[in-house]
Amino acid sequence: MKKLLLILLIAVCGISLVVNLKTLTVASQYSHLIAVSWGDSKYAPALYGAYVFTEPKDNARLVRATIYIDRPSFWISEQHQTIDLGLAKDDAEAVARWSKINWSDEGVQFGHDQHTVLIKRTDLESHR
Repeated sequence: MKKLLLILLIAVCGISLVVNLKTLTVASQYSHLIAVSWGDSKYAPALYGAYVFTEPKDNARLVRATIYIDRPSFWISEQHQTIDLGLAKDDAEAVARWSKINWSDEGVQFGHDQHTVLIKRTDLESHR
């Protein structure tokens, strides 16, 4: 009985550690979140979620985007590969350049003016 309780305790602690590590990773990734927008698909409304965030790169900020398929949860998270949108000197410049997210029949477009990146709808729906 003691062995069974010890195994159960180790299993619970192991799950708790994994939960905390995943939460920490997600929180760290989005600590510099600059925009979020949900777009419709032909299958469901608000199926795709675009998250734009920055990460440090040398003395600048690398601006990146992740497209989630449906709402991410702790246990299940389906997403497209994270893409690099560009560089900014700081988070304020990243917001000025990359915070606009526009959904259309063509796809999803990130950015303002000359700082734009388009992900085509056919690429968005390639998970089907």
